[in-house]
Amino acid sequence: RWLTTLKGEIDALKAKISAAKKEKREADKISLEGQRKQLELVEEYLKRTKAIRETELDLAKAQKELVAAEMKVYQAEDDLNKKKEAIQNAQPSDPNLAKIVLEGAQAGENTLKLMKIMADKNNDVAGRMKQLSDRRIDLAEARNKLLSEDRIRAAAASMKK
Repeated sequence: RWLTTLKGEIDALKAKISAAKKEKREADKISLEGQRKQLELVEEYLKRTKAIRETELDLAKAQKELVAAEMKVYQAEDDLNKKKEAIQNAQPSDPNLAKIVLEGAQAGENTLKLMKIMADKNNDVAGRMKQLSDRRIDLAEARNKLLSEDRIRAAAASMKK
């Protein structure tokens, strides 16, 4: 909403700049261009703030998926441990020995597949964390452009009045 309003203000300033240019009002044109540039800096800052929020939401979803994958791995490991215990407790003469061993092998394979999925989810979280850091750096750069030394001095001077 803020961005839409700001975009409208920027477009209105561009129209005023164009009119000032046609009417050869150079001082007005320069003043309006300064206002336009200021609003464009604010617009860029707001866009980057919005991008950070979206990235934070994506990261939270990825973290939730990672936790779910970790829970599946823990459950599979518990199942695997039970199968290993069953194999250790089975007697060589047990008619179900082959079935018990095969179930243990299948549980081991299942656990490894789930661990791979968990590792992929972990990589996704790491990538999103990196992306969030990059977006935060972008925001800091936009903020620094917005808060130039001249603007800070002007704001301080207006506060003294």
